[in-house]
Amino acid sequence: MDIRKLKKHLEDTTVEKLKKEWEKFDEWRDVGHKIIDDDKKLNEIKPEIVYRIIDKDSGNAIGSYSRANRDEYDFKSIREARGANCHGAFEDKEKYKIAKYKITYTLIEDDCKELSN
Repeated sequence: MDIRKLKKHLEDTTVEKLKKEWEKFDEWRDVGHKIIDDDKKLNEIKPEIVYRIIDKDSGNAIGSYSRANRDEYDFKSIREARGANCHGAFEDKEKYKIAKYKITYTLIEDDCKELSN
């Protein structure tokens, strides 16, 4: 085998191996973030006031995909809502507005029991 071909083969093999290892790392990192984010959500107390991104054309609330692999709708500030998309999509004030909501809790049942079959 020609030395140049051998060198190229080794470089390609190494790059491919590194790419595969990096993909494995990405998968594990995403799983780790999801576990951490889910755990934080379980212990999170909702603020009294939240902000939501609203599409001006449809009037619908727009979620922003998060590291937790789901759409987030409630934000703690206008700045957080506008900056929720890494590409700055929600900075477009012609297309999106930010609505302010007050969270209220209504007691439905104060001593819930498991349903039995």
